[in-house]
Amino acid sequence: MDYRYSCFLGSAMKNSLYLASLPPTVDALSHHGFRCFHQVQKWRGNEFSPIGWGWYLENGDLLPTPMSAAPAPDELLNLIS
Repeated sequence: MDYRYSCFLGSAMKNSLYLASLPPTVDALSHHGFRCFHQVQKWRGNEFSPIGWGWYLENGDLLPTPMSAAPAPDELLNLIS
């Protein structure tokens, strides 16, 4: 069973649900990994465009790429009120 899902189930059984305690999704983790790789390369003097490495350009600002997948399956998100 997926670790994130098992953490969610354990947290859902409690009286108070604290979603921030869940581990990141694989999608969010991969974007973060791209940003870390880009930063390390920059420190090592390897300059290349951050676009596509966890960053995107919007109105002249460099912003972190948001998650590109849903945080949970639709049937699970529909159960949350």
